Amino acid sequence: MKNIESRLDQGGAPTVTGMIPSRSRLFLVTVLLLAPAFLEASPDRLHAIARSPSADRIESDIRMLVNFGTRHTLSETASEKRGIGAARRWIKSEFERISADCGGCLEVLYQSEVISG
Repeated sequence: MKNIESRLDQGGAPTVTGMIPSRSRLFLVTVLLLAPAFLEASPDRLHAIARSPSADRIESDIRMLVNFGTRHTLSETASEKRGIGAARRWIKSEFERISADCGGCLEVLYQSEVISG
């Protein structure tokens, strides 16, 4: 909150660094991260990738996100159980686990710059 309050005091717009991107940005980032795998993958590998999402896993992820109560960009950032901070740490840990499973195929990091436009 201090970061937001100091920007407001300086006449700046309320922004939060490291926030969870919108669905379209998340989709774009996912596509860009997976693009090299698709370019190098055989048709059989592509079919395996396409079959890998499961309804149970998607439902589990949605339920987990709902359990954070809110993911509003101005919500709690320090709590381990509620708000955007807890949600983004959980999402990051999930991508780190996925990367570990594929031998470090993903570089997982928090977005530290505000993206606009």
